Amino acid sequence: MRGPRYYQICFEGLASPGWEDWFGGLKQETVNGNTLLSGTLPDQCALLGVLDAIHNLGLTLIYVCCTVSHESEKGESENESD
Repeated sequence: MRGPRYYQICFEGLASPGWEDWFGGLKQETVNGNTLLSGTLPDQCALLGVLDAIHNLGLTLIYVCCTVSHESEKGESENESD
């Protein structure tokens, strides 16, 4: 895959405050006692950086979900001009 993609990445447990920089600027939220990261990453290299950070922090990955586009949490569409 090339270009920006919207990702949801979930790992066990709660992220500590200050870990935002480790996760490429992805939004953090708590879901059922786990941490859900969500947002757009520019490419697969950035995704691998986030996954590597999760691994280096000793966290257990639950899932990774990728889409080309998404609906924001406020119900607004994110549109890209070609």
